[in-house]
Amino acid sequence: DDARAKEGGADALEASSFFEAPGFFGSSTEERKKEKFRKEREEMMAASEQLFRRFPNKSSAADKASNAAAAQLKESISPANVVKPMFDVTWGALMGSLAQVLETSEDENSIALCLIAFVYSIRISAHSGMSLARDTFVNTLAKFTTLGSIKEMKYKNIESIRTLLSIAIVDGDYLGESWGPVLQCVSQLGRLQLYASGLDSDDKFLNAPDTPKADGDVPSAGFFRSPTQAE
Repeated sequence: DDARAKEGGADALEASSFFEAPGFFGSSTEERKKEKFRKEREEMMAASEQLFRRFPNKSSAADKASNAAAAQLKESISPANVVKPMFDVTWGALMGSLAQVLETSEDENSIALCLIAFVYSIRISAHSGMSLARDTFVNTLAKFTTLGSIKEMKYKNIESIRTLLSIAIVDGDYLGESWGPVLQCVSQLGRLQLYASGLDSDDKFLNAPDTPKADGDVPSAGFFRSPTQAE
């Protein structure tokens, strides 16, 4: 019995080892699958490597194409075509803000910034052919000069006069009908200077009566006096 049991155990061991052998059932199939998977992985890695090597050339070509398109767009669109629509939308609110700050503020830095904004706003509107915005900014700046009024002249009013004269000198060729307020301010400024120097007004100077002096002297008369009989 013991001999039979030992022989049976040996047969069972041989059977288990037979079932576990690599060549039984699907063991060879698994090996083939693993080998196939390994080859596919190597092929994918090689293909990816080739793509990465060709990628910089494609990116440089794309960059060149985008740069060329940007340069062409920049050449085809002038700054005036971009600035004018933007300024056309914002100039009303900008003018209101500048006038409010210039009216209420006494700070020199704030006044300087507002006047610089007036200069560039008038320049943009004048060079862009926006007559309404140009006239509005020029008239508003002319009002802040307080010339022709009885208000006390302050620092901001003097700087407004200087700014308006500077605009007339630099951008005078583009002011068009906006020269009216500028000329009025120049006339009023000249009259103030005439009064400050102690001279009479223009009417009295041009219509001065004859005051003949000694023989040989030219009578002091106005430019538009009537000639005498002796003359």
